Amino acid sequence: MRALFVGLGSIGQRHLNNFRNIIGDEAEILVYRETDHNVLIKNCRVSPCVSLQHYYGFTQVRTLNDGLKEKPDVVFIANPSSKHLGIALKAARKGCNLFIEKPLSNTLRGVDLLEKIVNLKDLIATVGYQVRFHPCYKFVYKILSEKKYGDVISASFEWGTYLPDHHPYEDYRLGYAAKKNLGGGAILGLSHEIDIIGSFWGQPEKLYAVGGKLSYLDMDVEDTVSILMGFKRGSLIPL
Repeated sequence: MRALFVGLGSIGQRHLNNFRNIIGDEAEILVYRETDHNVLIKNCRVSPCVSLQHYYGFTQVRTLNDGLKEKPDVVFIANPSSKHLGIALKAARKGCNLFIEKPLSNTLRGVDLLEKIVNLKDLIATVGYQVRFHPCYKFVYKILSEKKYGDVISASFEWGTYLPDHHPYEDYRLGYAAKKNLGGGAILGLSHEIDIIGSFWGQPEKLYAVGGKLSYLDMDVEDTVSILMGFKRGSLIPL
């Protein structure tokens, strides 16, 4: 199986490792990336590497089109959020299945078109909200579905990180998470909880949010948000 990886930061390398471990020796890996760093990110540890290409054994392509010409079976999109949709549209038009790192995009423009192409070509496309596959998530869902403790009256979800420590191998001010034009910010970057809530109860009937740029960090996007959602009682979504 041939896979094209677009972006090779921390999450790109994790997906690459998982792909190789699952597929085994039959895995053929192409990589297109806009940076030439050789930082190895593995098991939550960061270390210098003489050559990522040599370490992982992938073939690096000069352009996205060069990679798509090799007719990959699947494209892993792990570059900055604002670039996800453009890459996904090009890959889908070429008939490639898609694994898109969350979030899908920082805009809704083009989402309907991507859905149309995916359906027309009968492709597999998914967004990387992998927390849905965690054993703890499945355990909680089982409790909710069986109403082990009765109906849910309220629930609280929290997610937090200190951005300068998020990617210690780079200046946080230059990364996508701190930049609006790259699709950064707390809502998109830390959206696993929003996805989990939606996977349990669907779309909220009411929603209120407060927050914004509250810290002293050098960034032009929100770093804090508190969201209150209201759902129809008993609206658990089946897995």
